[in-house]
Amino acid sequence: MAVRTKQAIRQAFIELLNERPLDKISVKDIAERSTVNRNTFYYYYADIYALVEEIFQTETQLFMEKLRRTFRRSRSFTPRRSPV
Repeated sequence: MAVRTKQAIRQAFIELLNERPLDKISVKDIAERSTVNRNTFYYYYADIYALVEEIFQTETQLFMEKLRRTFRRSRSFTPRRSPV
């Protein structure tokens, strides 16, 4: 349940961020969009900036994992030089 709830909060925030600037988004807006109670939001996040930080960390981690996989894959196709 917690994973779905946090995902709903995150998705609602990203949708709102596509519609208006960060300083115009309130916890009430996020709660209404994600259909969770404001107290539920505060159970998981201290404030909107804690949510932003978690999203940033998660997305950075996913990007780094993709980058590592791409790098490994590209190295596996690099022809090796034969020893002379």
